[in-house]
Amino acid sequence: MCRVYRLRAGPARSQDFEVAPLDGDLTRAVLAQPGADVESAPANASHFPCGPRVSTDFFPQNILWGERDGVPLPDFDNRPMLNVSGRARGLIETLEPGVHQFVPVCFCDSSGRELERRYFLVVGSRIDSLDHRTGRAHLWCEDNQGPFVSDLLTAALQASQLTGLQWDEPVIDAD
Repeated sequence: MCRVYRLRAGPARSQDFEVAPLDGDLTRAVLAQPGADVESAPANASHFPCGPRVSTDFFPQNILWGERDGVPLPDFDNRPMLNVSGRARGLIETLEPGVHQFVPVCFCDSSGRELERRYFLVVGSRIDSLDHRTGRAHLWCEDNQGPFVSDLLTAALQASQLTGLQWDEPVIDAD
């Protein structure tokens, strides 16, 4: 049996604090190779990027994490775009080395102190999840929807107790 899940990252509770780039401009981010499969690629990286590599020239290098209650950063978050901890990156890279683009970014508190070195995650695989048996992807998008995760990656993420993920029923449950 094969199950496919949607990867849902983000705050599990209402977040009333600021998460904002301190530099860079995601609205100006473009594909690393202009013209590369632009029909299914986003216009810029402020939307969920998937497939072709994205130029990092305008990616922020520093993000304000304005949490005041000392709540640690989750391993997965979607503000200002999908970003992950080093632990999450390591787990993904174990299953799919070199497939996805991880762009380093420093999350800082309001005084400018570094809280954590993280990574913007640009999902590098795009497949037809309705025909999931033809691919071996563990993390992918489909027609700018997703990201989706395989049952193997889902089990690994759940077993590792990484934070910041919300799980629904599988979107595909097939033999």
